[in-house]
Amino acid sequence: MVDSQLRTLPVFLPYLALLMFIFYIFALIGMSFFAGKIKIDGNGLLSEDDADLVREGYDNLGMAMITIF
Repeated sequence: MVDSQLRTLPVFLPYLALLMFIFYIFALIGMSFFAGKIKIDGNGLLSEDDADLVREGYDNLGMAMITIF
């Protein structure tokens, strides 16, 4: 079974590359619209005032890719 999966791996690589490219594009779009804008206050509600940025947001490319995933 592992041997057959290894033999079919070259067929899936272009699709994987396309999927990663699409994730990259949507992460960049999310960063341009939402970077620094999603803030949560101490009660767990969205807030624009004295609040912290969320970790699962669009503030950097790595977190944006994970959020999209």
